[in-house]
Amino acid sequence: MGIRDVSIGLELSPTLSREHIYIASGLSVEAITSILKRCLRTCGIDRDDLVYITRCFIDPEQSFGHLTELDPQLPHAPQTCISILELQLPREAPESIGQRLDRLTQLLPLVRSYGAVVYYPSAQAQHPIAHVVSDLDGTLLQDELLVSLARQVGLGQAFEKITQQAMLGAINFEDSFRQRTRMLAGTKRDLLEATARSARLALGIEAFYRWLADCGLPLDIVTSNYDIFCQALQDRLTYDHYYASSPSFSGGELTGQFSGEIVDAEAKARLVQTIARERYVSLDQMLVVGDGANDLPMLAYAGHAMLYCASEIGATPALPLTTMIDLLRLS
Repeated sequence: MGIRDVSIGLELSPTLSREHIYIASGLSVEAITSILKRCLRTCGIDRDDLVYITRCFIDPEQSFGHLTELDPQLPHAPQTCISILELQLPREAPESIGQRLDRLTQLLPLVRSYGAVVYYPSAQAQHPIAHVVSDLDGTLLQDELLVSLARQVGLGQAFEKITQQAMLGAINFEDSFRQRTRMLAGTKRDLLEATARSARLALGIEAFYRWLADCGLPLDIVTSNYDIFCQALQDRLTYDHYYASSPSFSGGELTGQFSGEIVDAEAKARLVQTIARERYVSLDQMLVVGDGANDLPMLAYAGHAMLYCASEIGATPALPLTTMIDLLRLS
């Protein structure tokens, strides 16, 4: 891959500090820039606040002009191209957790609707990264396990709609999670385990694990999904600890209820802070990866927040997990 740089923004006053957001997408530069502006406009950021430094990673057989001359109305650039935007915003005061959460909320549609990867380091982010925490479904796995399970018992369509709404934050996550679990009452334990064992791993996960090993980084999974899925995946995914919701079983079948606390958005945020405290790691040195609205609070606490979706978005293929590593190297 060759790299070309092109600047497509306005200059920022040198008296203001900057916060950086790095975005990778299979869309053209023009298209992703237009979408980004729409996402951020709702939180009071206008064009005069933005500076873009664009890096285009291009297949050497494709010309740079081929990318820049794409019609912004076209849905996607060629699959050989990845546009990377470095977005710089003015920061006049230290950023609060609430402000980071608001910004992540505005950026989420880039990931859930357009398949982008977004890296949002905090002003206090420290290198090297010392610990990694990741969601499970749609991050380390291409599949949403509950949706895959529901398809096998004839509930796929209803599940897909509810799951997508929950991941976008359009409906309350815990309520929707309880609803979906009740719908699955009577499903056999063996089918849950088989669903996890047959799930598709994220593209590029082998290289991601090599990167973790090379850097000596531990990985914990914090997921709202069922603990039985994490247990069934232990021979396919390597991780230090997992934190998950515990559904109850009776006679080898799901009861539709839970035996403990649901790991919802607030619980995920608490768990990330607990992990940092118990492992003697600063939150500013923690990389947290997620793909849905219920992940945003835990991402807001991390020095290195990464929005990444390993699932296909409509006809848009997912970018490989290693795209996250590329974005980290730019910071």
